[in-house]
Amino acid sequence: MSERKVTYEHNDTTVDSETGEVVEIISSKITRVPQTPDFVMAFTQDIGYLSQLSGGGAKLLFGLMQVVDRNNEITLNLARKKSIALATGLKVTSIDSLLNQLKKKEVIISVERGIYALNPYLFGRGQWKNISKMRMNIEYDFDTLKKSVVFENEYNHQTDEDEFLEMIGSVK
Repeated sequence: MSERKVTYEHNDTTVDSETGEVVEIISSKITRVPQTPDFVMAFTQDIGYLSQLSGGGAKLLFGLMQVVDRNNEITLNLARKKSIALATGLKVTSIDSLLNQLKKKEVIISVERGIYALNPYLFGRGQWKNISKMRMNIEYDFDTLKKSVVFENEYNHQTDEDEFLEMIGSVK
């Protein structure tokens, strides 16, 4: 197990005003526990929706979850596809058709050529406040009968430790 890092330390000393004797010393120490390993959250409210995926689609989804960034985006080039194929047992040639399957099921969304996003109603990587900002807005154009998906993904890079230090700084 890795060591805890001390992030804040404070001593309160109580002195008898008549004798000058130190009556009490209270030491406070706040430590930071080691960071949790990377993970992707799956929102269970709609998890049953994934049972509609084929075996290959599910394998690809698990491969994509290994490479998703903190904006819920996945950049896929040939090298990344080969890596996913090797990790999942899929053929590189079948990945594009499986990507289309995942897009049709709206498990992933095409952001632009070679860049996809996990549907933030199903999955999220990072802090909840950032994931909630990634939730989709679906806009309909009734003239062309097309829908477009727009992401709001303003990622906040502030760490929990930074927030905590700000909080205790504002208490002083």
